[in-house]
Amino acid sequence: MAPAARLGEHESDGSEDVHAACEPRREVKLVLAGLGWAGSDVLRQAVAHPGIQDVYLVTHEPAAWMVDVRDTARELGIAWTTESINSADLPFAPDVISSVWYRNIIRPHIIDSVHGRIFNLHPSLLPRHRGCSSVPWAIIEGDTETGVTAHYIESGVDTGRVLYQERVQIAEHETQLSLYDKCLRVAAMMWTESLRLVVEGSPGVEQEGQGCHHPRGAPYDGKIDDSWDEGQVERFIRAMTFPPLPYATYRGQQVESLAAYRGLSVDNTIPGSASRTPTNR
Repeated sequence: MAPAARLGEHESDGSEDVHAACEPRREVKLVLAGLGWAGSDVLRQAVAHPGIQDVYLVTHEPAAWMVDVRDTARELGIAWTTESINSADLPFAPDVISSVWYRNIIRPHIIDSVHGRIFNLHPSLLPRHRGCSSVPWAIIEGDTETGVTAHYIESGVDTGRVLYQERVQIAEHETQLSLYDKCLRVAAMMWTESLRLVVEGSPGVEQEGQGCHHPRGAPYDGKIDDSWDEGQVERFIRAMTFPPLPYATYRGQQVESLAAYRGLSVDNTIPGSASRTPTNR
């Protein structure tokens, strides 16, 4: 995918060498705050990158279903820690920090330590769906597209200037799992170009449009609301489909499909026929 047209003061036609900012010497010292499959893929890219001199990994204990980026670090001989980046004793002073699916909010003293050369890959088209659970929220709210945003990190949550964005179409029967997988792969594809823009000192552009923010955790605690119409219920069921994580529930029962929901509804009727768009509670 080509970068979006709006790149602040930088635009690329795809013909440039994305490593040019760091060549010919390996000179950039990078701290990668990464997790899961995307973190693992980016770690491999960073180690192979001709412009990166040193890499250190800051990560989390992964959930049982996640790729463990520490295994990749061991394979590549990269040192790592699960201590928060905000308090970790780093082995060198980094030139750039990259956040890829990292869960901790990075504090101002860390941002200042690299003079703002710190960026994140976020799975939405910012400013829409800031915060957590951005993938299921895009489905719940009936979006026809989402994407991944490469942006500078600042003191606000997902509010930094945009380096560039890639759009991802949301298919009619998309689940959280399938859309999450799409966003992971797009994010990994975007990383090298994002790094180049940061190293070159691209200012990025301010986020534009109506923003929204979602807290950590399952939307609506994973529970179907009686007041939702059938379209909202169907989207919510798809948005909560991410095995092995819990499915949506209705009246205490697990719901994996609209047919299962209908079977649990009183007299097989759908309550709440009036259309109302769910809002973040």
